[in-house]
Amino acid sequence: MTDRVEAFDCHVHAGPADPGDPLASPPAEVLVRRLAAAGVSQAVIFAPNRRSGYRVANDEVLRIAAADPARWVPFLRMRSARPHPFGRRRRWLLRLGVDASFGADDYPASELATLLGSGGFRGVKLNLAADGMPPGDVLDLLARDGVPVLLHAGEGIDRREVEAEFLGRGIPTILAHMGTYPLRRREAEGWLALLEKHPCAYTDTAAVFFGHVLQDACRRFPTRVLFGTDAPAFDPTVGRAAIDALDMDDVARERILRGNLRELLARCPGEVRT
Repeated sequence: MTDRVEAFDCHVHAGPADPGDPLASPPAEVLVRRLAAAGVSQAVIFAPNRRSGYRVANDEVLRIAAADPARWVPFLRMRSARPHPFGRRRRWLLRLGVDASFGADDYPASELATLLGSGGFRGVKLNLAADGMPPGDVLDLLARDGVPVLLHAGEGIDRREVEAEFLGRGIPTILAHMGTYPLRRREAEGWLALLEKHPCAYTDTAAVFFGHVLQDACRRFPTRVLFGTDAPAFDPTVGRAAIDALDMDDVARERILRGNLRELLARCPGEVRT
């Protein structure tokens, strides 16, 4: 490569975390420096996991993005009352005889439509095992408006439900971590097989450290792999180095580092500044 491509990271946590969370995000200016060291000039940002819900954290994510809109693209997080049917947390709570519900939904579909329209958010980040499954009317809204969803894929998440509830509806769904989180390389093929079946399925490279898995995914799906780092939980320079080390031509590398994400967001409501 003659010049290093400035990357567009699809997977960055920002804003307030629960007290004592060791993976809490640093201030935005520190996050900028860490990403810049990896050659990342733009990023999708969203709140860290929040046991108490996401309204306050989402407001902070919007504030960060509004202060530097050319750099940050905000995604919304939300908790839902409906539990992920196959999640480890629900099975564990049921064995203890504890109510496995997640309380009330953070947002009704009507409010969510505003937040994803004129409200500034460009997509949604979901961790079904931690935050529950959105209700049917919310999922129908995401499908109708083509809202991109970055979906945690790995431990505690069942592919059957993801396929039925998200991909079956045609929701543009980024299957994070290639389904390998944490360090489960044997799970990758099952998740990547969903990209074979569903044109609306994408995946990201966040916290994927198996070179053969990254190489295979980029070779098979050069237009549907998105660069991600899972910063600040993981050092973004490590995630970038993993992509730079792959055997691919400059055109494919540019698509994965930024082009594929830009094209995905360009097909969705809102504006991405480049």
